[in-house]
Amino acid sequence: MTMPQRFSRLSPVWLCLAAVFALALLLRYPVADVPLERDEGEYAYIAQRWLLGEIPYKESFDQKPPGAFVAYALFQSTLGTSPAALHWGAQLYTLATLTLVLLLGRKLFSLAVGTAAAALVAFMTTDPSVYGNAANTETFMILPLAAGLLTTLRAVERDSVGWAFATGLLAAAALLCKQVALFNVLLFFGWIVWHARRRWLLTASVTLGTAALLLATFGYFVAQGAGRAFYDCVIGYNLAYASRVPLRDYPAAFWPSFRELLSSFWPIYLAAVVGLLALVRRRREPLLVGLWLLTTLAVCATGGQFFAHYFIPTLLPTALFAGLGLARLSSPRGAMFLVALTAACVVWGVAHSSWYYLMPGEPGKCRRVYHGPALFDEAPAVARFLADHSSPSDTVFVVGSEPEMYYYAERKCAGRYIFVYPLLTPFAGTVDRQREALEELRRERPSLIVTVFSPASLRLFPRTPPDYLDGVRRTLDESYRVLAVMPFENGEHRPMLTGDEAERFQRGKPTWFDRIDDPAKRSASLVVWRRTAP
Repeated sequence: MTMPQRFSRLSPVWLCLAAVFALALLLRYPVADVPLERDEGEYAYIAQRWLLGEIPYKESFDQKPPGAFVAYALFQSTLGTSPAALHWGAQLYTLATLTLVLLLGRKLFSLAVGTAAAALVAFMTTDPSVYGNAANTETFMILPLAAGLLTTLRAVERDSVGWAFATGLLAAAALLCKQVALFNVLLFFGWIVWHARRRWLLTASVTLGTAALLLATFGYFVAQGAGRAFYDCVIGYNLAYASRVPLRDYPAAFWPSFRELLSSFWPIYLAAVVGLLALVRRRREPLLVGLWLLTTLAVCATGGQFFAHYFIPTLLPTALFAGLGLARLSSPRGAMFLVALTAACVVWGVAHSSWYYLMPGEPGKCRRVYHGPALFDEAPAVARFLADHSSPSDTVFVVGSEPEMYYYAERKCAGRYIFVYPLLTPFAGTVDRQREALEELRRERPSLIVTVFSPASLRLFPRTPPDYLDGVRRTLDESYRVLAVMPFENGEHRPMLTGDEAERFQRGKPTWFDRIDDPAKRSASLVVWRRTAP
């Protein structure tokens, strides 16, 4: 095949990709500068400290594998440290995911189906119904999963040990983004065992590729003296977390989150049903997409929490079915009708959330995305205050789960627990974690402590051991005084009060963690305390 012939053959793919990329970047523009939420704060802070020589897990507790930390470190090193820089980095990464969706659709169905599916994924992964403004672990996990599906097909088609090994590497990469990718990884293995001619040789190759990357990663942390901490964070804690919610509670947790997706994506889901019905009599490849959808549902269901961004892995197989459904609906009328139907699905979603897509820089956008007065909007200002009242060598501590404050302030957390969920969730080892955290607090003697009085930042349970919060109170009474207060009035955060005014406010309207669940009793969103004892 000559070069002009190759270009002629590839040019439709490139044109389709260009159109999908343009759509993705256009949708990202209005939401790129939305402030970091707390999960993003974890990844950004740990990446920041890793670049300074600290070792994740050993010096900062986090239950996620290191994939997101690597991505954030790369973005910070190359694009900048602002929320917009991190979000644009994640969007550039997502362009590769869109490419893979298009290639999967072309391979399994047609270029038209792949293009429609990629366009739908570009929209859905940006939408507020799945917290698409944020760069969460699911954003990074779906790229190696989509690539792994392609290499799985290629390994079976060519009976190739090399492609099987690549599948194993991609499986490990997905697991290093989030552990629940295991369900999709099992699909890769199962498909090869089921369809490959030399099934056991290829299965061994997949296993070798998976083990090679996972063992190399674990070996790195062992060499850094963090092997035990890595296991505790990434495996031990997560086993307890995943088993906390009983199965009988899953349906009640599922519907409120899925209802948000349905309100934005119902035209796409209808198209996916059409596509699924069109494949009832077909076998093999369509079955693979159906199994992919089922395994991604297992991914988002693990643990029974059903947070909005947990649904992101389900969007890729859904989009493939929807792309096929739209192609079937438009087949008598031609390609332009398919473009029109795909555009209509996107336009509906944009119109449904016009406040999100059509109003760049709107101050209340972050609050609407997260359905209430979270502290994400205020975190940059609080962090500047912390930086102004401490030196770069000082440590600070946030009694809450707002690690984005450490990141913005560029200050080290006074201990491993950069968020307090592991200290307050009543697991078997929680009391030991509380003792460890209190000992770190006494040893590090942070120059500033921030007590955050937000239910979402604490998540207190009836069986939460009281030792930790009682110990924090004793420490504050003995060695700290009020420096600033952010009042909470009529369900809103108010501008910070400082100095004597802040002390008078806290004396007159004291807030503590036993009052945060009742808005009528909660007078402050947070209090900043300065250490007074030497």
